[in-house]
This record gives sequence, structure tokens and C-alpha cells, in this order.
Amino acid sequence: MRPFAPRLRAWLAGQIKTLYPGSFAVVMATGIISNAFFLEAHPLLSDALFAANLLAYSLLVIFTVLRALWFWRALWADLINPRLVFSFFTVVAATDVLGAGIELRGLEAVAPALWFFALLAWFVLIYFSFGVLIFLNTADGADILTGGWLMAIVGTQSLVLLGASVATTFGALRPGLFVLIHLFWGFGLALYGIYIAILSYRLFFSEIRPDDVTCGS
Repeated sequence: MRPFAPRLRAWLAGQIKTLYPGSFAVVMATGIISNAFFLEAHPLLSDALFAANLLAYSLLVIFTVLRALWFWRALWADLINPRLVFSFFTVVAATDVLGAGIELRGLEAVAPALWFFALLAWFVLIYFSFGVLIFLNTADGADILTGGWLMAIVGTQSLVLLGASVATTFGALRPGLFVLIHLFWGFGLALYGIYIAILSYRLFFSEIRPDDVTCGS
């Protein structure tokens, strides 16, 4: 029987190599519940979920960096996959939701930094993902669209929510930031109209597999 440590390393390496791009959704979902508990005056539940979220976010960031260093080809394959690339927007949503939880706890210097990181990630992903869709998509009609694409909308609107919360810390830049926030809100609304229309078309008129709507793999 192999020693425990090598088996653990092999298992962990396998998990990192095959890490699903939408794994940050667990941070997004947990953070939403934590923030809701905070606003509803349930601090113990909120803090417990917030602590779990900090741990999950930190581990996922570490695992993603390690995947980029150790298994670049696997990460790149997901990035250039039209069915998976939009799942990376969970990074944006998770960062903003975590930032909202941090902002609720009065750490006003940290939340804007997370918002800037999410904003940068959004700009990179929005151009890259549509580039992949335009130049690498070989599917017919709407067959390429999956439920994972909706994360682009969630990520966009998460920038609006956290941006509105941290805007007061930007002083003279506050009016311009609110203009940017409204632009993001409108863009997210446009994406919603486009994606839902195409997804509905596919649901009604194309062959659907269960993972097409859920995970988008």
C-alpha cells in the first residue's frame, strides 16, 4: 500500500488539474446567504458562513494559481472552450460578493481593492470570452449556449452592487463611478435579454443534455 502523503499529493494534484472553472460559485452562493443573515441581524450565522467563505475563496485562488503554474494546458483548454469560458465569470461574482461581506463589516479599505480586482477580471474575461465565441466556436446555431453563460450576467451585476457600496470612498471620482455603475447595469440587462432569448430558443427547439443547463460542461 502506498504511503498516505504521496497518495494525498497525487489526489490533490488531480483535483487541481481538473478544477472546474465555475468553482467560485460556491463562494458567491455562500456569500449571498452570509450577507443576507448579516442584514437580517443574525450575526453568528453570518460570521460562520463568512469565515467559511474566506477559507473557500483563499483555497480556490491558490488552487487556480497552482493550476496555471502546473497544468497550464488544462486551464487554457477551459479558457478557449466556448461552452466553459463564461463560467470563469464566477471569479468576478465571488470576489464582489466577498467584498460586500467585508464592506458590511467595516473594512472599507479592502472592499474597493476587491472591486477593482473584479473589474479588471471582468474586462479581461468579457473581451476574451467573446473572442473565443467569435473565432473558436464551431457549433451550429444556438447549440453552444449553456446555463453557465448566465454567469457573465451575474458577474456584471455584482460589479454594480459592490460598486454602489464602495462609491462613497472615492471622493471626487464618485459621480463618474456611478455613471460607470449604471453602464454596467444596462450592459448586464442587455446580456440577460440576449442570453435568455437564445437559451429559450435552444430549450424549445434543440436537443438538450442535462449538463447543458446546469454546469455548462
